[in-house]
Amino acid sequence: MAEVRGPAVRGWPAVLAAIPAVMLTLGVPLANRVEPRILGLPFLLCWIVGWIILTPLFLYGVFVLEGRAHGRFAKRRNVERPS
Repeated sequence: MAEVRGPAVRGWPAVLAAIPAVMLTLGVPLANRVEPRILGLPFLLCWIVGWIILTPLFLYGVFVLEGRAHGRFAKRRNVERPS
């Protein structure tokens, strides 16, 4: 039987996972500038490093939303594990 997701969760994991990829690929031409310098680094380098640092936060959001959709955060029952 197919699992039914709530309407609020259905598309958000895919959107959250796509944001860093879009910002790293399509945002680079917009951020391709030497000035301003941030901590002595060109803006483009700071843009890329910033999105690389933010990507795990977005993927954690995907993890949490997918877990809620599949009920992974419900209390675990005492189930016997095979030996």
